[in-house]
Amino acid sequence: MTAVMAKKVTPDSVLDVAAAETDRVDAPGASVEPVKRPVFRDKEFTSRTLILPNDRTVQVVGGVVEATDPELLTFLRTRSSFELVTE
Repeated sequence: MTAVMAKKVTPDSVLDVAAAETDRVDAPGASVEPVKRPVFRDKEFTSRTLILPNDRTVQVVGGVVEATDPELLTFLRTRSSFELVTE
């Protein structure tokens, strides 16, 4: 009998898989599903510039911002003015 180990899925691991998927090269004509990254709604502003701790800037456009990497995901999750959009 073969043992199967389950890996805990975290937001960071989802982003790691998403990044790996965007680097993958597929055969011509093969269909690739777009990578879905976590999207957060800004509860205070429809447009603003976020300044992350490392002085990186991210734009909020139309009241939403997409978490494109683990650092940004952590930043958005720890701020009360942002909420994760669930579809």
